[in-house]
Order: sequence, then structure tokens, then C-alpha cells
Amino acid sequence: KGHGVLFKRLPSTHPSLIRWSSPLFVSITARGGGLMFGKQHRLGFVVCTTSQLEQEIQQGPHATGHAFKGIEFELSCGAGNTDKTNMLSIPIGNSLDLVCVSQMSGAMLGCSFMAGSMKIDKAKNQSIYGEDVDSSKILSEDIPAPQEFQPLYGELNRIVNRVEKVSMNAARVSASLERFSTGRDPESVLV
Repeated sequence: KGHGVLFKRLPSTHPSLIRWSSPLFVSITARGGGLMFGKQHRLGFVVCTTSQLEQEIQQGPHATGHAFKGIEFELSCGAGNTDKTNMLSIPIGNSLDLVCVSQMSGAMLGCSFMAGSMKIDKAKNQSIYGEDVDSSKILSEDIPAPQEFQPLYGELNRIVNRVEKVSMNAARVSASLERFSTGRDPESVLV
């Protein structure tokens, strides 16, 4: 079991202007059965490319949150990083468009069936935002983000700016480079 923070990317007037919602605190629990040996500490960073996770986590007053199940394979010793296309090695059932990067320490060997959920941690959210705030307001523009999270927002912006680039057509860039280096315009040549 563990704890997490969920951020939503907010709409902005320009693609290079990246804005984030206030943090929504979540709890993650999972149980499983199988054969696993070892002990491991894991820090994860998960990106969901659709709004489906937000919708699932906010369902109903007694929401079970986002439920997941599947088979988990693990073979690790020491410290390292892993990449997965979901929270589990082989998800079963409803799959989201997720990318998961984990930093692990410890040793683990085995295979097991896992089932769990990610749901809103109401107690933590109420202690930060007050009694009357619901999760949809936290994940909108209505509530300003706590100052303590500004370094994290800066790091998220840096990651997104490294991955997401607005670029020109590669052929036009090549033609522009040739124009600059040789002095002739390749687009004006008749073939």
C-alpha cells in the first residue's frame, strides 16, 4: 500500500504554456496471491494520457476509485528503474493509457496475481483544502496550488518541455538547411 499525488494538466492559451491543477492526494492499495520473495521499496511516476483515470477516481460519494488487476512479474536486485505500459506487468480487464516509471530498491523475485485500487484520500485533502472542497474543484483552476509544490511543477514543466515539441515538417527543415548551406532552393527544382 502507499500514497500518491495526482495532478491534471490544465488547458492553456498556448502549447508552450503548461499549467497544472492543485495536487489531489490519493491512496493506493493492492493485494495479491502468488510466489514472491524479497522486500522492495518503490517510487512511481505514472502518466495517463486520457481523462478516464480522473473520471474513474471521482465516481460516486463512496467511490472505489480506479480498480486494477493483473499479473505482476518481478525480478530485481539492488536499485534500478523500470518502465511499464501500465501499473502491472500484464493488466487484465479495463486498461488505461498509462506509462509508469518506477525507481526501486531492494530485492524481489516472483510472480503473483494482484488486485487493487487508487482512490481519493479524503482525510489528507480535507486537511489541506478544507471540508467543503471536492476533487473536481481541486483538479480545476478554482483552487490555487500550495507554494510547497512549485519546485515539483517546475520539474513537471521541464519534463513535458523535453518530450513535447512543436516542430516543423522535417522535409521543410531539411530544405531550409540546404538553402542556408548551399545557397540554392531545393523546392524550386523541377523533377
